[in-house]
Amino acid sequence: MSLLADPTLADLGGYTGLTTLILVSPEDKYIGKMLELVKSDNPAVRGAAVRNLITRLQTGNPEIVKALLPWLDDPKWALDTAGSRATLVRSLEIIEMPEAVPGLVKILDEKASRNQMQQYYAANAMANAAKAAARPPSRAAHGD
Repeated sequence: MSLLADPTLADLGGYTGLTTLILVSPEDKYIGKMLELVKSDNPAVRGAAVRNLITRLQTGNPEIVKALLPWLDDPKWALDTAGSRATLVRSLEIIEMPEAVPGLVKILDEKASRNQMQQYYAANAMANAAKAAARPPSRAAHGD
């Protein structure tokens, strides 16, 4: 059994050896591997990849956000440690990603008592997506 697949090693005070390795390595060194692992059917492997990708959200890499979008639809897709799901939603206030809107709507429909901050961030991210959609396309996008 892979160490990543062992759920008993997933919560060692919030960090694993893999997380520590990622935190002390160049920002993009392990992102590709984590993007592969986040597609795993094994919840422990997927959860480890999610935890590590969350530490790299500040890079503004849209591939990371796209890989984590299933978490918006399903709060049980990954274990939410230290408000990681809210961190993902907050990142959508900055990164414009229209394909996130359906998941943000689902978060707004979740029970407020449990996910109040996530709902607040989801509403802000949706407002930003609406502003982006209303903006005329940039001339650079058309090769002008």
